[in-house]
Amino acid sequence: MKTIITLIVGLTLSGVSSADPTSKPAPTKREIKKLDKLPNVKVVSEDDKAVQIKITNDTGIDLSYSGYSALNPWLNASHFDGNKWVAGQGHWCGTGVSTYVLKNNESIIIKIGARDNTRYFTTFFDSKTKRYGVVILHEKKSG
Repeated sequence: MKTIITLIVGLTLSGVSSADPTSKPAPTKREIKKLDKLPNVKVVSEDDKAVQIKITNDTGIDLSYSGYSALNPWLNASHFDGNKWVAGQGHWCGTGVSTYVLKNNESIIIKIGARDNTRYFTTFFDSKTKRYGVVILHEKKSG
């Protein structure tokens, strides 16, 4: 038992995932680079409960993203507290999440909730260069 605990602690401290002992530690901040261009986002329709958003990849490269399906990307949210945007809860469960590709010059239409004082965003990345970009999908301030 002591050996197992030591192994897990050792792997955790070394930055290696216990689920995949061959994985590398997360890149340092200076190794992470942003995409040169982000996909185009346009609201197609909106009501009090939901928003349909068209995401068009006009970046010149294929972009990857994580999601529960190709039309249900992994979302994060922030909430407007009256003065500033505050980090909120996004999709916290990774069960069933896969990687999807939005090819260059292609579009998808997704549907997300439309809550007051909420901003939704997701991350797209180039799987070849590891460049990424956070894309605001929708934001709604009340009042």
